[in-house]
Amino acid sequence: MLGNEVNLAARLSDRAKPGEILVSDRTMMKAQGTVSGEVVDEVTLKGVSRPIKIYSLTRPTESAPEGDAD
Repeated sequence: MLGNEVNLAARLSDRAKPGEILVSDRTMMKAQGTVSGEVVDEVTLKGVSRPIKIYSLTRPTESAPEGDAD
């Protein structure tokens, strides 16, 4: 596997503290309304024209669906 997503995932994984979940701005947009997070940094990847914001997830939002009760 190669590409920008793999490169970004490796950077996020290396940077995350134990128990911390880091996601890109793109992931944060897709999860909008289900989780809260705060911007912790911005990175520029080779071959990507714009900086990418990195978020640390803080908690599920109150409107997030709960897991199955099975």
